[in-house]
Amino acid sequence: MNNKRGVSTILVLIIAAILLIVTGVVLLYAFGGSIKPLQQLIPGSGNNLQTIVSQCNIACATQTVYDWCSAQRTVTGVSGGPFSGTCNDFSDIAKNPSYRIFGIDPCPTITCP
Repeated sequence: MNNKRGVSTILVLIIAAILLIVTGVVLLYAFGGSIKPLQQLIPGSGNNLQTIVSQCNIACATQTVYDWCSAQRTVTGVSGGPFSGTCNDFSDIAKNPSYRIFGIDPCPTITCP
């Protein structure tokens, strides 16, 4: 008369349904293009310095004048930031010594207009 197995099965189904709904909402939120608020919850996820350094190194190596001299970039997740400027700006530590922490070297093959 005491059917505990049926009660536990229902409880497992309810928990599984809740987990499925939560997972679905997170996936919809992520694929809907609104993942930024979730990224802010993860420590260190807002730091894009390495991406900017890579983009500047590629711009210099390929001698892409626009990407080095004109493309505006914003460094986030760095103390004192965000910082906005071009690769040329970030490499000019004489004008702004605080950009030294970025580690972007000047590009000797590109002269900005």
